[in-house]
Amino acid sequence: MNAYRKAIDCDPTNIVPWLNIGWTHLGQGDLNRSIDAFNQVLNIDPENKQALNGIESCERTAATNPSLERCPECHKYGVRRRTREYGGEIHTSRSCPHCEYHDDD
Repeated sequence: MNAYRKAIDCDPTNIVPWLNIGWTHLGQGDLNRSIDAFNQVLNIDPENKQALNGIESCERTAATNPSLERCPECHKYGVRRRTREYGGEIHTSRSCPHCEYHDDD
């Protein structure tokens, strides 16, 4: 990753290191950082097919992992669910570790 960051420091408009960072993070399962990197590419080249495909891959990965949710506030992945029972009723609490969004059903 350091080599990619150095390449970006030398030429911030070079999309190749951003793409590599995006695919690396996706491979590691870090969808938020992956999407952030692909969005950096799209800021430079709004129609870049590799970045668009990368974001699509992140969305497919999230769709196949039922434990991942997208926060309604910050749109980051990783919302945690906690289910509690109060007096025979099930309550699901959603909280986002990224923006501290909290919602009780």
